Amino acid sequence: MKFHDNEEEFASPFRVGEKVAFRDEDVKGVVKRIHRDVIVVETTDGFEYKCSPREIVSQEIASEALSAFIPDKDWDFVSHDKYNVKRRATPPTNKAQRVVPARVLDLHIEKLVKSTRGMTSGDMLEYQLRYARTAIDAARAERHRRLIFIHGVGDGVLKDELIHMLKGYPRCRYFDAPFHLYGEGATEVEFY
Repeated sequence: MKFHDNEEEFASPFRVGEKVAFRDEDVKGVVKRIHRDVIVVETTDGFEYKCSPREIVSQEIASEALSAFIPDKDWDFVSHDKYNVKRRATPPTNKAQRVVPARVLDLHIEKLVKSTRGMTSGDMLEYQLRYARTAIDAARAERHRRLIFIHGVGDGVLKDELIHMLKGYPRCRYFDAPFHLYGEGATEVEFY
């Protein structure tokens, strides 16, 4: 499928570079490419998703529409994104003790898809593994050193398949993530 950066050719309601949010999920991103009724959005996590114009909404339009219903005194509370607050970095006392934070990805299927209707357990497992593979490839390309996959305990099928997949990556080691931070169902991956 060939993508065009010229959105006027297809009269899309969105434009390349526009900030958007998914309607049914708490995911935001930027429009990267437009091709007829398929829009490619790069999320704040760095992943690209193909979607239709009905699945996303412009963040600017959404904030303007909400402002008509929300009193001015409450708007700061609604529009404040607690995860996007920039705090002044505390300088480390010793560079050897500084630990680069890991990217945490939840592989529970209900966190990845809107609905599992019509999906077999094999389809769900394949989707979870494809998501994990995409995350690993993106992390390696961006030179991230650590990932943490939250897979849960269950029967251990997802964890076993994840470990089997990780064995195929060179310069990669994996182990159980710290229990006090992530519980029992998480695997930490380091690239070196």
